[in-house]
Amino acid sequence: MVSLSEPLESTLEWDYNKNDDTELIFRWNITLKNGDSGLLAFSNRDLD
Repeated sequence: MVSLSEPLESTLEWDYNKNDDTELIFRWNITLKNGDSGLLAFSNRDLD
């Protein structure tokens, strides 16, 4: 089990793939109160 502290900051950004205008790319950046941070990136192609 993983236990995380509350997020201090969280942003979700998206844009289109430069080479394929039908593919969306999402980027979720999160920073926790304890200073840990990370990035989760995924696209609508990952859902197929």
